[in-house]
Amino acid sequence: MSMTGCSSRHTWLGTAALLAALCALPLQPIDAGQFYRWVDEDGNVHYTDRMPATATDEAHTVIDKSGTVTDRREDLAAERERQRRNEAAEAERLQRTERERKQAEEQRRADRIIRQTFTTERDIEMTRENRVSAVQVQINIADHKISRLEDERGQLAKRLQSLPEDAAAAETTRDRISAVDARLEQRRAEREELVAKRQRIEERFAHYLERFRELHASRD
Repeated sequence: MSMTGCSSRHTWLGTAALLAALCALPLQPIDAGQFYRWVDEDGNVHYTDRMPATATDEAHTVIDKSGTVTDRREDLAAERERQRRNEAAEAERLQRTERERKQAEEQRRADRIIRQTFTTERDIEMTRENRVSAVQVQINIADHKISRLEDERGQLAKRLQSLPEDAAAAETTRDRISAVDARLEQRRAEREELVAKRQRIEERFAHYLERFRELHASRD
């Protein structure tokens, strides 16, 4: 065999061996010349031809071979936090809208009551005076009951001072004082509630009067 033939045979055998070796290698995805820029949790910047499996959720930038940024991805945790904030803001917006809708409906209902119940400002003032007077009568009655209980307690306390400490009558008197104190506490609480009720009536009718004027002004 000539030297030329021998060289050709060796070349062919080498090419075949190389092809066989390449076929034996596992297939790998081929990047079109792009690489990734990403920052690890320690703040170190990395440039790699692929994202490590442990860093795929981190923020990174995809850059092609010409240096052009072709894609960006935010940190997954930051993206989820932003999404959570957006959902919370949307929920708050919906709740605010619903509150405003209910307030508007309540205002319309109150306006209907004002229109149907009162024809003049004097009507509102007279109704307010009647309601306040009725509550004031109850407050006066409560004051009278409280005054009587305070007098009774004063008499019991005076009697207790005149009795021996260890006398049976003294023990009975102390029990009666305790009972009177309990009734006094109850009556005073009832009076406070009546005073608060009177205040609510005055505030409500003040609002009625103000709104009545607004409604009439809007029609003029």
